[in-house]
Amino acid sequence: MTSRERLLCALRGGQPDRVPMPLRMWKFLRSYYADEPDTLARALRAREEFDLDLYRRVVSPALPCFYPQTTRWRDDVEVEIHHEVRNGRNYWERTIHTPEGDLHDIKQALIVENGSGDGPEIVEPLVKDVSRDVPLLEYMMADPATMDVERGCEAQRRIGDQGLGVASAYSPIDSTVPSTAEMSCGRTTS
Repeated sequence: MTSRERLLCALRGGQPDRVPMPLRMWKFLRSYYADEPDTLARALRAREEFDLDLYRRVVSPALPCFYPQTTRWRDDVEVEIHHEVRNGRNYWERTIHTPEGDLHDIKQALIVENGSGDGPEIVEPLVKDVSRDVPLLEYMMADPATMDVERGCEAQRRIGDQGLGVASAYSPIDSTVPSTAEMSCGRTTS
């Protein structure tokens, strides 16, 4: 099986020829392939060198509620993120100012070589009062119009059968990828 076939088989509940080994080593690869500025090229090199299966987010909307240095997606929302290191851990305190009130959370992650460890762990949740806070999440939703689909399709072409390029939509609550869809880019996804 190719990596693409293996991953699709596993995602559909089938039995692949071996357990897929998806690539989730971006912090390691940043230093291991320091000579390579292209993150996809790094992933493709690692896929070849370590015989991993490439499962890569190739397109997603910009979410300044996690990375305030990116382009603002709304004129009426401001984001503050404060970071500090204490007791061998990274701490992030985030406040999202919306026209209808503020949302606030704190996360932490153990520091390991080449970045943060597993996590982050939630120290203070974003939603504390469901009736007040849940309506404010609307201000954090990503705009699909900010997705560069053609760039994602180009990345999928570069990946080919070496893995899957997926379109992702981050959760406005915890910055994880709750669901993904394979980038078809004119290709049948059977």
